[in-house]
Amino acid sequence: MNEMIEDATTEIMALPRMGPWDWPLFIVTAVLASFGLLMILSASTVLADDLYRDAFHFVTRQGVGLLFGVLTGLVLVFFPWTWVRRCARPAFVFSLILLCLVLTPLGHSVNGAARWIDLGFMNFQPSELAKLALIWVLAQYLACNEGRVRDVVGIVVPGLVLFVLPILFMMVYQKDFGTTVILLGVAGLLFFLAGLQTRYVALMGILTTAFLAILVVIEPYRIRRLMSFLDPFSDPELSGYQVVQGWIALAAGGLTGEGLASGVAQRGFLPEAHTDFIGAVVGEELGGIGWTLMILTYIFIIWRGTL
Repeated sequence: MNEMIEDATTEIMALPRMGPWDWPLFIVTAVLASFGLLMILSASTVLADDLYRDAFHFVTRQGVGLLFGVLTGLVLVFFPWTWVRRCARPAFVFSLILLCLVLTPLGHSVNGAARWIDLGFMNFQPSELAKLALIWVLAQYLACNEGRVRDVVGIVVPGLVLFVLPILFMMVYQKDFGTTVILLGVAGLLFFLAGLQTRYVALMGILTTAFLAILVVIEPYRIRRLMSFLDPFSDPELSGYQVVQGWIALAAGGLTGEGLASGVAQRGFLPEAHTDFIGAVVGEELGGIGWTLMILTYIFIIWRGTL
């Protein structure tokens, strides 16, 4: 059995790369993106028709975003890496400007959170660009200081102050706790991969945990969300309603699912079925098998990207 697994792993690792393309990674990503459009269509038709009299409203907007991402990716693939490295800091500054624009009349609130910019044909969330920009600029900064990351005062602290803190401040100000967690985790991971001593990485982890705990404590609604996450069934009709409905959808799907577009969770029972909780819709309609295959594609993308 172990020999079969090793042989399969060797074959996958040996899959060809042609020029700037990693075809296995490209194909799996394209399949996953297409699958995402299909599931958004399945999960949003009822809501879209009810709100906009257009069953394709949400999937069309997602398709526009996907097309923009594909075109951007194609442009970056054929640009020289020296140019990409030079653009890291301008992209970081640009992302900060966009985060500030959210606080102007251009900003748009969704569910009480002002984190979007209304472009007319779609709402754009600058924090999504900020995630990419932070990875971009930190990678460039650490690459330029390769071999010097153990200099905590001279390299690590300036990197945190110049690049992490500005975006972190905007995320905290906008009360975007989820993005705050992601950005801090990404920053710590990049410094660790760059060779920062384990004791300093551990210290960063402790400080980050303490900081996030403070953010939770000072906002009562975050405490309620944490409690409902830990035990959603303690308040299944209010704070735990969404999580409970997600579990019900997954349970209803069983192993093989109810069939595409045949689930009931998105018919008003599961809030944000086409966004945050679309995984529950996948589980209900395609079952545990479909849900597992979806997760495996993500694992493949992460693994293949690290080769």
